[in-house]
Amino acid sequence: MSGLPLVVVTGAGSGIGAAVARRFSAAGHPLLLIGRRKAALEALDLPQSICAALDVGDAIAAQDAVRLAEQRYGAVDCLVNSAGVMRLADAAGQDAAEFAEMLNTNVVGSVNLIQCVLPGMLRQRRGTVFNVSSIAGRQAFPMHAGYCASKFAVHGYTAALGLDMAAHNIRVSTVSPGVVETPLLHSTTSAPARAMFEQWLGTLDSLLAPEDVAGIIAFAYQLPQNVCMREIFVTSTSQGS
Repeated sequence: MSGLPLVVVTGAGSGIGAAVARRFSAAGHPLLLIGRRKAALEALDLPQSICAALDVGDAIAAQDAVRLAEQRYGAVDCLVNSAGVMRLADAAGQDAAEFAEMLNTNVVGSVNLIQCVLPGMLRQRRGTVFNVSSIAGRQAFPMHAGYCASKFAVHGYTAALGLDMAAHNIRVSTVSPGVVETPLLHSTTSAPARAMFEQWLGTLDSLLAPEDVAGIIAFAYQLPQNVCMREIFVTSTSQGS
């Protein structure tokens, strides 16, 4: 067993989640990697890692994966909720199933994993939870109504959870990146929404890399347990809004 504690990363198959997984693995942490595609998780080829292909909206599957990882590596000390779906669309025509999928993945999925790891954190009176949200959880954007709704919910839940957990020495943080070079936009099915977003991207001189966000999360985690960065708001220098 590693001398360092277990870290759980959702959305670990690509983007920010994959970058976080590589960063914590390089530091020597054992990992539970969660994503929908097992091949993508296994392609990371990280030592001391368990790859669990599941939908974070499935609370039972999530619980089983966390239980297995804790049996092998001990209690979870850090959870990075990075799984997310972005289905941009005009609010008047947003498909109800797409709206529900965003809520189920971005909000319910995050809560599911938190409820899986909190019992162990409460017993050991320490732990850190990072919920990866978005600047769309702080301000509205065109054709983002459903996505903003899910990310505003993540912000509210995370802030309130932090108040509940403070007395138990458990840190809770919202990570709010601007535009990051990830496959997230590929989940948008609305052609007008994709065109609008891609046109806006063309006005930016630079974007955040997943590794930029992963580095910030790793920095916040390595701070003393009595220091909590409750919200991390980061964009590329060229992104003005």
